[in-house]
Amino acid sequence: FERLRPSWADTVVIVVSDHGMELLPKRPPLRLLDLAPIAEIAVAEIDEAGSALLRLRDGVSRKQAGDVLHGLDEVGSWHELALGVLLVEAADGYGFG
Repeated sequence: FERLRPSWADTVVIVVSDHGMELLPKRPPLRLLDLAPIAEIAVAEIDEAGSALLRLRDGVSRKQAGDVLHGLDEVGSWHELALGVLLVEAADGYGFG
């Protein structure tokens, strides 16, 4: 955590875990940043089976991100947790990892 100390007041740490209660799909897990449209809007990803956190690139609006996410079969829904941070839920049959 020492690396975060200079910007600690602006930092959010979120721990997400499903504790094995989520069924995994048969297809391999997907990294959202491996999808070209996501790589253009996001700079960081933390994933955990059925959900992932994305940090948007500077200047990317919530609407721009929503337009990209709504166009992907792999994404079931998403919510903005904080300015520039999205919680993305996998569509049925998909998982992140």
